[in-house]
Amino acid sequence: PAPLAAQQAVLFDRIERGRIEVGQPHNNLSLNLDHTARALSANIHVQRFGEVGFRGSAANSTLDQTFSPRWISDVSLSYSLPRNAKITVGADNVFDKYPDVQIAGNSNSGIFAYNGISPFGFNGRFVYVRAKWER
Repeated sequence: PAPLAAQQAVLFDRIERGRIEVGQPHNNLSLNLDHTARALSANIHVQRFGEVGFRGSAANSTLDQTFSPRWISDVSLSYSLPRNAKITVGADNVFDKYPDVQIAGNSNSGIFAYNGISPFGFNGRFVYVRAKWER
């Protein structure tokens, strides 16, 4: 817009447009299996996140990067105890998948190995135990 042009400001620069145009997977597949047998229940969730991209600034488009698709699996096992209690053991990102490593120009001198644009994060596997009790 003219008022921003007078200030030499850009509302959506190349990096922000990239977040909208290539920063989200264009395809995504989610599969879920949930089974209960008496007091035991299991849940397996597998998801494929499609390719995502990052665009560098207009001054340096050599910083553009495309990150490969990934399959991420989550698993949990629950056991119902007497008196309305339940215990669950599970793991998110069971196979400890990480996004592609950033190119050197995007990693802030190696401090940030992974780009925050990743749709499944960059912290790897997460294991948990959860207890639930209902009155």
